[in-house]
Amino acid sequence: MKGATKKFVRKTVSIITVVIGIVIFALSVFFAVKSEEKEGIKLYAATDLHFIANEAMSKEEYEMYGQTDKLKHISEAIFSTFADEIAKKDAKYLLISGDLTEYGDEVSHKAVAAVLKRAKDRGIKTFVINGNHDIDYFNTGERVTQKKFKEIYSEFGYGDAYDSYEGTLSYVAQLDEKHTVIAIDNIEYYRDDGTKKEEMDDGHRLWIYDKIDECKDKGKTPIVIAHKPLMNHFPEIIEAFEYVSHNNSLLEYMARNGAPYVFVGHMHINDIKENKYAVGEERYSVYEIMSSCLAMYNCSYREIKLGEKEVSVQSIELESVDSRYLPVYADEADKKEYSENFKEYSKNNLFDYVKRMVDKLFDEGGLLYFKIPDKLSGISELYEIIKEEALKKSFSTPYYKEDESAGGTSMERILESYGLQMPQTEYRNFYDFANDALEEIVKGNRNFRDENFGELVKYTIYEIIWYIDAASEELNGKLSELGYDGSINLDMERLFRDGELECYESGFIPTLTELAEDIIKEVVPSDYVDIVNGIVSQLKSNLDVLKNSIVTGAVNGFTNDVLKGYEEYIYSDYIDLGALIDEGILGKYVADYLDPPAIAGSGFVIEK
Repeated sequence: MKGATKKFVRKTVSIITVVIGIVIFALSVFFAVKSEEKEGIKLYAATDLHFIANEAMSKEEYEMYGQTDKLKHISEAIFSTFADEIAKKDAKYLLISGDLTEYGDEVSHKAVAAVLKRAKDRGIKTFVINGNHDIDYFNTGERVTQKKFKEIYSEFGYGDAYDSYEGTLSYVAQLDEKHTVIAIDNIEYYRDDGTKKEEMDDGHRLWIYDKIDECKDKGKTPIVIAHKPLMNHFPEIIEAFEYVSHNNSLLEYMARNGAPYVFVGHMHINDIKENKYAVGEERYSVYEIMSSCLAMYNCSYREIKLGEKEVSVQSIELESVDSRYLPVYADEADKKEYSENFKEYSKNNLFDYVKRMVDKLFDEGGLLYFKIPDKLSGISELYEIIKEEALKKSFSTPYYKEDESAGGTSMERILESYGLQMPQTEYRNFYDFANDALEEIVKGNRNFRDENFGELVKYTIYEIIWYIDAASEELNGKLSELGYDGSINLDMERLFRDGELECYESGFIPTLTELAEDIIKEVVPSDYVDIVNGIVSQLKSNLDVLKNSIVTGAVNGFTNDVLKGYEEYIYSDYIDLGALIDEGILGKYVADYLDPPAIAGSGFVIEK
């Protein structure tokens, strides 16, 4: 009897313990849910995976891809490591804003989906949208079709979509009870029926307005994802070349109607920009959160917390890559590098690539890949001198005398010869300076208002001109050999002392106009030849033509009035280059980009 009593007591205690455990668990879940409802939700955002499946890569390609700006050779490992990392953080929602693959091939798209499937099995709900690397951009048939894209990513947005815009990959789906994802396909490519899809036409925008209105009526907050940015995140002058300037009405509609968040990629940098609008006393904002390329330094993603009272965005860098996901071609040294020194490796990979590209640009005809026509082979020979004797030398010149090679030249020595002092900086040369600026832009924490930044920019430009003057004997000899009357003898003392680039006594502009007349015949469209020739002929005597209404109107129109007022730095016979750089370029034309961003790229908080 006593034994039965003991068994009964033990069973009773066990049952009570289990019940208490269940109650405690239920209460913890209840309060966790209530806490999440109070605090809002947590999202993760990534973009520009530029994924190449391991199985789609040969050993030669693995080695070749390792020499590019993006870490394409280990892109599968990077994305797989990222997915594991956010799963450990108990992620529930993931947004991926385009360029899921590098080449849009079906094998790589399916491999991306396989990683996302593993993440889904661990409780992560993902929404994707296409980028310009994903669908048939050039109508070659080498990239997946719209139909195939929807099939591959049916579990990651498209299968849950309750509406879509015909002829595009745009869709709308529920993220949770309070938030709706509006995924915008703003890429130009060829549709499955062979017709050309625009980035966004008016009907597409009206559809977005309608979806925002639906969310507003239902009391839901829209979260917009797209590949290309809707705002301009670079210096204002660049907006002249970007389609984003056409989206202001859409952005204002989003701000005024409760769609305040846009997640984008494409530019491979971290940046967050706020557009503000006002109607009477009402104030509205829309925030575009741009993330950097996951497969390129700084290999980061975003953690976003949408709360009732505030929103926070944090940028998180991958610290290492899991060797289990690497291609079979990765040897032990590679595995050690990727796991133990990944951040430094990825940074050096980008900087080395940029240096190679600068050298390659020179070798292939100069900046912007401008190829001089064969008929202008003589001018090409002149450019070759400038490339080798001015551009390359100025970029490789050390900043300080202590770093000079035997008999070498430094920026410090050049400046001292004109009574100027070298700005104090930790950079040793132009590449150090440029790489640091690039790193700050990529990370999104730029601040170029350091007192020496402007001086280094100005003196680098002066240094290029100094090297051109140093090569004047060789240049003038080549000009004479080619049958040109002009010659160049620049006034360096005046440039470094007063910041003035004298243009006529030095022969600078007369020689350029003589060359320009030959160039015009080959490169200027026939409709504009007379206009351009008229400007060039006037330049032979003075610079006043650069200030007339036709030229200033053309310049201002082309740059959306960003360069308005440039003519104040131009005189009849010289250009006030120092003031143009200090007051114009740095003081006005790109001033909005030099200041620290109002919202830091690596993290910010919005108080509601």
